[in-house]
Amino acid sequence: MSWERRYPLITAAGHVGGDHQVSEAYDARWVRQLPDGRWSVVTRTFYIAASDGATVMLEQTEYVVCTDPGDPGSTEVVSGAAYALVPSRPLDEAGVQDAAREAAAPTADEWNNAMPGWRVAW
Repeated sequence: MSWERRYPLITAAGHVGGDHQVSEAYDARWVRQLPDGRWSVVTRTFYIAASDGATVMLEQTEYVVCTDPGDPGSTEVVSGAAYALVPSRPLDEAGVQDAAREAAAPTADEWNNAMPGWRVAW
């Protein structure tokens, strides 16, 4: 079983980056059913942030186990998150949208490392 990209390919995510976020955020989402029937959901959100004089693009990846992949926030069982700098992208709205559109699908290794108690099958 593989990760299924949800449509639309990107969605406006609003203000998710706290006080440092200075752009609209956009995200991409994938789902995959877990062996126990619950769902794993990976959402990659991109936005521009400014802090201490530096402006950068950030990727916030949220890992969620839920019972309804159409409404992961309301049916969440457990979640985790990771953050990363996004290099070599224009620091504007088009760059943020492109980063979300071109985001890499999660892998089983990535999920299993981020959420070790909720492993997905290879």
